[in-house]
Amino acid sequence: MGGKSMSNGKGDKPRFYPDDKYRDNYNKIFKKKGNKKMDKSVKDKCVMCGAKTEYDKETHIDNRKNYIEGAGQMCQPCHQRIY
Repeated sequence: MGGKSMSNGKGDKPRFYPDDKYRDNYNKIFKKKGNKKMDKSVKDKCVMCGAKTEYDKETHIDNRKNYIEGAGQMCQPCHQRIY
């Protein structure tokens, strides 16, 4: 190969230098802190207005009213207004 170094063309230097703010946001999004389990009393929210609904997050969708597949849980007033 006559004196040329073998390279993949990408260079040896990194192209992205994450700062502390980037690392903090990454850790908040992707890394779990401890073994937190979801509280079973957490109510599902309406996908339209954000109001808490009568259903727990653990309730199966077959046992809910006003649940729209592909969208999520809706509260009764939003469901009546749309449908």
